[in-house]
Amino acid sequence: MNWDEIKENYPAACNQVYLNTAACGLISKKTAQAQRDHFQQFLNKGGNAYMEWISMVQDTREKAAHLINVSTEDLLFVHNYTAAMNQVAAMWKDKFKDILLLKGDYPSVILPWEVNAYHCHYFEADNNDVISLEVLEDKLKRIKPSILAISHVQFSSGFKIDIRAVSDLCKKYGTYLLLDATQSFGAYAIDIPAQGIDVFVSSVYKWTTAGFGLGICYINPELFEDSHPYLAGNNAVGQAIMSQSDSDITKKKAAFETGHTNFPAMCALNTALTELSEIGIDKIGARIDELVDYLLSSLSDFISNAPIFFFPKENRSGIFSLDVKEEFVSRLIEQDIISSYRNKGLRVSVHFYNDHQDIKTFSSALKKLL
Repeated sequence: MNWDEIKENYPAACNQVYLNTAACGLISKKTAQAQRDHFQQFLNKGGNAYMEWISMVQDTREKAAHLINVSTEDLLFVHNYTAAMNQVAAMWKDKFKDILLLKGDYPSVILPWEVNAYHCHYFEADNNDVISLEVLEDKLKRIKPSILAISHVQFSSGFKIDIRAVSDLCKKYGTYLLLDATQSFGAYAIDIPAQGIDVFVSSVYKWTTAGFGLGICYINPELFEDSHPYLAGNNAVGQAIMSQSDSDITKKKAAFETGHTNFPAMCALNTALTELSEIGIDKIGARIDELVDYLLSSLSDFISNAPIFFFPKENRSGIFSLDVKEEFVSRLIEQDIISSYRNKGLRVSVHFYNDHQDIKTFSSALKKLL
């Protein structure tokens, strides 16, 4: 795999040391060109290109469904992650009551349930931000919630849960698993049926490298039973839901796609998914892990001066945080090194378009700041 050649396709990764995919992923030259081509086609053909756009949506649906191993008809496009979470919470407020959440998880994982007046229960990671399966099981056993909603990768610490192990616990206590994959989809392989995921929601502007304006969603078809979507209207494939066919599962799925499709964003997603598939999700995950190992090695001689939220290898992701001053972010930006600051400290995130030189530059700059 020629990672140098791949990096050339992402100009923003070449123009700076970009260690901020957890905040916003980069788009490629090909993805940007796909959007330009769409607008040129719109300019030349107007609405006469509509059927071509619809065909492109179906192609994108097939690509996304393939990556998470679900049927094409069960893959839903949503306006964004937060919109989908609110739709799900509103749809189930007369069906379920108790939900289990991780304290400190991303706000969009938590707030929709609170706003819709669910009985929200919480469990916590330990002082080292490790999410304990034993603690989780104790909560599931005592509360027996209808739903566990949790991020695959924590946005702040970078802790990555074992989806299959969590799913097995959920099944043991009759709980549905809702997974937020915003910080992992496009970085690590996810197999929904094999890993026992009941609901899957993800943005695509981070590790999926597709820019803004869309998200993807999967909902176990059985969960549409006795559920009532709160949105209704027409969309690109016809009427989403009608009063005389309220029990029609297909139409309830379509309610999640109510309204016109964001075709420019769909063009970007189509191209991004093609590129991710050409590289290979397994290779991308391995590349991220290798770069994180290299980064941790490069920082090993001064970790005591900048404590790292350090996890076992199976729980690491492309995100990690260092306990340093917030001002370091702006001082690194002055050197064209881009990162973020979150509640755990300086957050660094590496993706397949990063390389060893990026890490060397960052490590050297950090050491000087410390």
